[in-house]
Amino acid sequence: MNVAELQNKLNNFSSSVYKKASEECQRILEEAEAIRKTRLKEEETKMIDDYNKKIKDEITVQYNSNNAMLLKANMQARRKLVNARDAISDATFEDVKQELYNFMQTPEYKEYLVKSINSFDSKGIIYFNKSDEHFISEFQEIFPDLEFQVYNSDIMGGVIFFDGKNMMINQSFKAKLEDAKKNFLNISKLSIEQ
Repeated sequence: MNVAELQNKLNNFSSSVYKKASEECQRILEEAEAIRKTRLKEEETKMIDDYNKKIKDEITVQYNSNNAMLLKANMQARRKLVNARDAISDATFEDVKQELYNFMQTPEYKEYLVKSINSFDSKGIIYFNKSDEHFISEFQEIFPDLEFQVYNSDIMGGVIFFDGKNMMINQSFKAKLEDAKKNFLNISKLSIEQ
């Protein structure tokens, strides 16, 4: 083998090795580029997700803050409305209350009490307001089957009947006045829904 042939074989071998190395290098570069693109896409997706989460969290915080302010304003408005409604109701029924107290000073009031007591069909306890205590001894003679007592809180007037078991009939002026107030609030459209 002569030098030219040897040189030719060496050049062919070098060229073959260089070609294989170049192809391997190109494959590694392409693989590295694919990995870089994948990682870049993953990081971009993660950053977008983090950004969206931060925006969503901020919107939630803002929404909750706005809801708290609206709830507070609603509660304040409701409180003012309740106070105004109560003032209207109290002013309306103050005269009625005074008329009831005036009625309690008349002879007709005693007749009213007798009529109320007669409306109960069974034995039991009749409760009076403290201001009506002076009627008890007289009514015990008229209604010997009933027991008469002073109620432990102000009922304004009228009576409360209790059968001693489970039935109570409240015909007190206080209960009737409260019922009238509720009715007034409903009729006048001043009742407030919860």
